[in-house]
Amino acid sequence: MMSRELILPENTSFEALWHELNKQRNGAASSTYEAVANALRERGKSALDRDVNQRRLAELSEQQLKGLIARMRREQSKYPAAPITDALLCFLAELLP
Repeated sequence: MMSRELILPENTSFEALWHELNKQRNGAASSTYEAVANALRERGKSALDRDVNQRRLAELSEQQLKGLIARMRREQSKYPAAPITDALLCFLAELLP
């Protein structure tokens, strides 16, 4: 597998970085998907304060991100006490191209 080097301005937003990293990706491993899904379910948007969860989220393909949003919506309804807020769902939706 050939890696590519990214040279981006220092003030690049997380959203721009996500799109750049996912231009030619097939998606993250299922364990990565599950890890970010569990972190978001347990801690909500504050889970993204951790770099590891930002990296995990950035590894998701567009299809995986759509699946994650759908999953978070289902879990928001199923577990109303979970910290899955509308703001989190909107943030995730904004990452879609």
